[in-house]
Amino acid sequence: MRSLRPRFDFPTSGRRVPGKHPEFHDALLTTAPPSGPIARPNATPVLAEPHGPSEALPPGRSAAESHAIAAALDCPDRFWIAAAGTAREFVLDRLVEGLRRRGERVLILTATAAAANRLAERFSDDGTVRALAPGESLADLPPAIAEVASSVVGDGRVNAQRARLNDTIRDAGERLDRWNRVAGAWERLKAINCTCHVKPEVDPVRAEERAKAQAELPALRQELAALAPLVYAKNAGKLFSKAYWKATFHGELIRRAGELETRIRKAEQALEACDDTPLPAKCPAGELNAFDLHCIELKSAGLTPPMSPTGEAIAEAQGVADGHRQEAEATLNFARQSLAELESDPAALAVEYWNRAAIVVGPRVARTDPAIERGTFDRRILEGAESVTHTEWEAITSANDRTILLGDFAARPDFAGERWAALHRPQWLRESGNLVAHLVPTVAETHREPLADRPEIELRFGLTELGDYALASVAFPAGTTVADAKAFLAADLGEVQLVPLGPARWHAEELSVAWPLLEADDGVWIDVEPGVRERVVSVDGLPATAAASFDASLWTRESAGAWVDAKSETARSRRTAELVEAVA
Repeated sequence: MRSLRPRFDFPTSGRRVPGKHPEFHDALLTTAPPSGPIARPNATPVLAEPHGPSEALPPGRSAAESHAIAAALDCPDRFWIAAAGTAREFVLDRLVEGLRRRGERVLILTATAAAANRLAERFSDDGTVRALAPGESLADLPPAIAEVASSVVGDGRVNAQRARLNDTIRDAGERLDRWNRVAGAWERLKAINCTCHVKPEVDPVRAEERAKAQAELPALRQELAALAPLVYAKNAGKLFSKAYWKATFHGELIRRAGELETRIRKAEQALEACDDTPLPAKCPAGELNAFDLHCIELKSAGLTPPMSPTGEAIAEAQGVADGHRQEAEATLNFARQSLAELESDPAALAVEYWNRAAIVVGPRVARTDPAIERGTFDRRILEGAESVTHTEWEAITSANDRTILLGDFAARPDFAGERWAALHRPQWLRESGNLVAHLVPTVAETHREPLADRPEIELRFGLTELGDYALASVAFPAGTTVADAKAFLAADLGEVQLVPLGPARWHAEELSVAWPLLEADDGVWIDVEPGVRERVVSVDGLPATAAASFDASLWTRESAGAWVDAKSETARSRRTAELVEAVA
């Protein structure tokens, strides 16, 4: 067996030679942290509060799902999520929910029209527009979906707005024409020169009714007040009071009290109903007939005539009419201006209606629909992206690079499968039960060979894109735990790569950081560098980082933060996530 030592002399690899450390299992792996400044990681951390919305944990059903959702939402460009079945539906719902919570406008493109209809109905509460594919008509859609089709929301609302403006212009114009035809009636009313007295008459009948009610009420109220103690004692059952027995033996008093209440109520109602407004003054027959005729003329034009032929009443009625005229003229001018703006570019108004919808859904072939082609979107989601073609991909991504692709990409020989295979470079994976750690991406594998002193561990070499020869990955036997594998890489190869899931939280007081998505999982603490320990947990059989702790005598908050950023850069730069159907 060849020694591996010369293989690591290439300056491009930057890794030291794995030495003979058969004792690394006992020396590096322990579930109990050592004593000293970094002995607190097992204590319940007091985590700092999140600083922004992107640090809030997404509502996934597992750590892997939550991480995939959070990573996709925070991705500034393209992100691929491999999922199928209920996992895909759940993730899509959470993605849309997260994007809407951030105020982003979303375009969802599906593989089929049926899928677009299903999603349009699912997200109807968020205000959804259904884009139409070429040749697709409203008759092809379910009735509820047809109501939000792009042609209805766009051109349909433009036509409805045009009809409303035309109706407003016609109605306001007709009112102004009628008022113009009777404009002279106001001057003719003023010219009547009515000889009526300014002081109107008082109706003696109404005055007598009001005086009678006012005179009767005090006596009725006084008599009812005298009977009130008897009524109260009787109703309250005061057996040991004289009032109770007096009311009992004199039942007519109780009846009298009821009659008084009824008469008082009727008198009060009569008093309120009595209208003591003076009657209009009587005018000579000729003048009154002329006044009535002009009032009829004003009523026929939809105006309110004066209540009396006095100058004050005529001026007041004319003022009200002038106010209505000014309001109608303003409405007419505004409607004409709005209609002119609409007719200058009706397509722009249709785009405005489309852009008011939070979500646009349609099959991928509907990307030429004006609601998509002329719309503005913060994010695009390709649902069922496993069937996307190269032509569709170029057309979709050229418009907006902020795209989330959601589909079942496994074992597909077409364009989507090839793209997924080229992009999906997980740090850890399982191959026939073996645990494999990818260290650097390579374009071609050159050879594999077992480790000299640990033949069950296989080293794999390859060429990078720059043509450098490097150790590309390490394969561990099936029985190796995730903590054992990570400890070997740290101790023997000097390879420390954090694999966190979700946002990080630094301890408020101590020099440690945790990833809350994995805090509930059992883990193993390992030493990775001087003064640095990592808590490793298993997620779907692969290693993940739950926390890291630093020796305060060797590290500061700034240096520890820089170390975490550097060691988690590979994980944070990933643009793919793979989810399984069965979720814990």
